[in-house]
Amino acid sequence: MEVYCCITALIKYGISPDNIQFVESFPFRSPGKIAEQLEQFNDPVVGDTVRTSIVQEGVRYYSSYYFVDWIIHKDENIVTTVKFESQQRRVNLSCKAMFMYNDKLVSGRTFSAISSAGLVFDGALVIAPDCKTNDPFIYAAGTVTKYSRRYYADDLAHQFFNSEEIGTKLGQSIRAKLIPNCDEKKYEDILLSAKNSSTVPLYEKPLITFCRLPRKLRYLSVTNPGKQIPWEIGMASDNYVC
Repeated sequence: MEVYCCITALIKYGISPDNIQFVESFPFRSPGKIAEQLEQFNDPVVGDTVRTSIVQEGVRYYSSYYFVDWIIHKDENIVTTVKFESQQRRVNLSCKAMFMYNDKLVSGRTFSAISSAGLVFDGALVIAPDCKTNDPFIYAAGTVTKYSRRYYADDLAHQFFNSEEIGTKLGQSIRAKLIPNCDEKKYEDILLSAKNSSTVPLYEKPLITFCRLPRKLRYLSVTNPGKQIPWEIGMASDNYVC
């Protein structure tokens, strides 16, 4: 979604659409083959409408291309040309500025800091249901985390839920650690929370996305919490309701 907001901002601040090249690396799909990964908008009508508006604005659009390499000016140490390829062809695009919005990964510096602190890392920072790491004094939450494998809860990772609700949960965990008796609970509530302390929490707030798009389009998405499935797979389900 960030790339569409970036294009909107560039145009708003005076960059001519003719000078903007949009390369979308969404996986190529053969005719008749169901997508296994989510499209950005997870709705073909909305996605086609937004991309059409971008092209009508004058932006050059390349679909299903993947980054290959770039050429750097030896003296000025800046990127001058970027190479992309699709299943059919390769293009070399000259540029003065490049904005990349690929999947977010843990940087080497972050990984080094996590490892140096003695924290368990398994593709992401491993946490317990109460957001606690293997160090009892270090808590973590958000997209950089995952639950321990013993919970079998990969589909319940924080990246699939409302970040504000998760932040509230983290704050409550830290407050309970600093001020054990900050919340007065009934005896029954204490027993219930103790019983469920090893259960991965289910967050309930919806996922909300709002942004401005080119040609004065406004986008609002409100979906159920949890891991989203591709639209085509959802359509094939017996429980699909439109």
